[in-house]
Amino acid sequence: MDALTTAAQIADRTSRAEKLEALRNAVVNSVMPDAPDVDTQQLFFEMIDRFTPTHVRMLTLLSDPPGWFDRHGMPRPGISMGPKTAIIEAGMPELAGRRDLIDRYAGALTVAGLINQSISGIMSAGGLWVPATAPLGIEFLAFVADPESKVD
Repeated sequence: MDALTTAAQIADRTSRAEKLEALRNAVVNSVMPDAPDVDTQQLFFEMIDRFTPTHVRMLTLLSDPPGWFDRHGMPRPGISMGPKTAIIEAGMPELAGRRDLIDRYAGALTVAGLINQSISGIMSAGGLWVPATAPLGIEFLAFVADPESKVD
């Protein structure tokens, strides 16, 4: 009941389709057998309320960079060394050349404990393609994911 009430209050404050979908998914996922405890759910609902769809897309990209490019039909950039921001700019073209925004989105995700890797440090090609999400970030993405996509 808490999840439904909280989601309804957040839904009243937004018209963003992506946010409404995340709320719907979170409500359904909140009653699943593997649902996070009620306190963690409350934290996740606060994040849904606070974050923009761009935050969630960036977190999704950082959780599985190769999969992001594959799912979006985008060629993987041939970067042999550089910062993870290069992967973000290639995978989210709307942020290309907007390092100021990338840093703000990534900073918020870092402060929330959802990513645990620097996006600005120089990395080898191997380091660029590994996930940068913290365990809490993986749990958050599962909470807002379509429950139908989790069915085996």
